[in-house]
Amino acid sequence: MAKKVDYNLLHVYLLIHKHRSLSLVAKQLGCTDSAVSKMLSKLREGFNDQLFVRHTSGLEPTALTEWLAPKIEIKLTALDAVIDEAIENAFETERHVVISLLPVDISLFGSVLYSQLSQFFPDVKFSLVSWAENTPDKIASKEVDFAVGPSLDNNSKLCYQTVMFDTSYNLVVPEKDIYTSWHDYLKYRLLRQLVPGWNIAKRPITEMLDKQKIPYYVDDLTDFDDISYANNIMLANKGDLPYGIGLFSHQIDKFKQNINSNVYIVNPSTFGEFKIQSKIEFCLYEYVGNRGNYFYDQVKSILQNTLNPKNK
Repeated sequence: MAKKVDYNLLHVYLLIHKHRSLSLVAKQLGCTDSAVSKMLSKLREGFNDQLFVRHTSGLEPTALTEWLAPKIEIKLTALDAVIDEAIENAFETERHVVISLLPVDISLFGSVLYSQLSQFFPDVKFSLVSWAENTPDKIASKEVDFAVGPSLDNNSKLCYQTVMFDTSYNLVVPEKDIYTSWHDYLKYRLLRQLVPGWNIAKRPITEMLDKQKIPYYVDDLTDFDDISYANNIMLANKGDLPYGIGLFSHQIDKFKQNINSNVYIVNPSTFGEFKIQSKIEFCLYEYVGNRGNYFYDQVKSILQNTLNPKNK
């Protein structure tokens, strides 16, 4: 050969061999006759052979094409099958995908999420694990594939972080405890979600309340990671200092559906005398090398549709 053959043109080569007409090939490819003619010229140059000669009945293959075309067709068919299988199945066999969520989100959304993922990818093993302080590091080291949680100062270039949705922090109390002023809720002890690395080392919620000059009671904070247990404490306590549960907005509807519907939701930044809407960013964390991969994009889409309150 005078030059290396452009393998992208081999399918065109086989089509010309099949139809013996540049016009029919152009019609099938959705391009002009001239474009197919230029492709044939490149093939002739690459193979250093005419490949096809004009005849009254159409294009007739040369001796090289008669010998070569069937062999190329066999090889290309096998290669196409491998590529199609890879794209369609995205290497699903024996794949294990680990997703990290807040413990409460696992309780509220876990069964729905797991069901949808298993339905779309029956051959893939999925594991839902609790959010940890070093979750971004685990993504960078490929121990975790995806995580959804509050925005962190993530310095890893291997852990890609994008905002998935905005949420806010709310106080959940028994339905009977409805007041007209936020000050009436200051008597509540707060059962606070345990979010390692976010509300343990620092206090973003209290910082937000301080900034908006909203009073709060923090002398007795109790962390929890079991939402059913927290709900039982809230409903069972009848003392002078009752308990309320701190929940993010995207968790409220699922909490009402799955845990207890007889509750009242109070957002201190929009309640009574306070009208400043405060937003907390929840982010999707993923390994940078997975971005743009068809399989991982599908998993990410299911995650977004399940957790994002705007999709409800």
